[in-house]
Amino acid sequence: MAIPSFSVIVTAAGSSTRFKDENINGSVKKEFMSVDGHSVLYSAASKFMTIPGMVALAITFDSDVEVQTKYALEDLVLQHDIPILMVEGGKTRQNSVFNALRSLSDNGLGGQFVMIHDGARPFVSLENIYQIFAEASLAGAAAGAIPISDAVIEITDRMTVSRHVDKKRLMLIQTPQIFRFDQILEAHAKAENDDFEYGDDASIYQKYIGDVSICPGDECNRKITWPHDLEGM
Repeated sequence: MAIPSFSVIVTAAGSSTRFKDENINGSVKKEFMSVDGHSVLYSAASKFMTIPGMVALAITFDSDVEVQTKYALEDLVLQHDIPILMVEGGKTRQNSVFNALRSLSDNGLGGQFVMIHDGARPFVSLENIYQIFAEASLAGAAAGAIPISDAVIEITDRMTVSRHVDKKRLMLIQTPQIFRFDQILEAHAKAENDDFEYGDDASIYQKYIGDVSICPGDECNRKITWPHDLEGM
């Protein structure tokens, strides 16, 4: 069975506020930090470039760090003949992804599917990507998720325990999240004027298109949020 054509969006727009607040390097964005000899952004994007069928990579960036974002991609553009689109981000992650979807569509580079991945997840594995892609090829949309091991509570405004939440049906969703390109583009277009900020692309797809299939996630595929997330790397 031939691998369907696909594009990739890697999100690198965003303030990285929590990371900067505790980072000894001050204003350095987490995507620009180093892990295993490469930038976090390079490590997050490079795995996808080796998968057959990829037609384009779109990177979202903040307008004030466009040069630094390109620098963080290192020599990725020279390693492959796959087009790389630099897409200015919006006010929210949702806006940024929609900008990237429209840019890919306008350039005829969407492919049959699109993989949307956080630029702050450098530890994604090819095995996990292929697993999610296989499920998305059958279901139309898929993402990886991992179980919650700790107890989950709901709190009051006074920072006291309101109730304990049953975690049996709760999971932590990860990226990449993979969708039929035309469907997630349609969903984002419909969600643009909603008076609500969606937490991820799966929630947008679920509201406007249909179910998102869940695959086993990868505990190693963590998102860099705090400086200590890079310790020991």
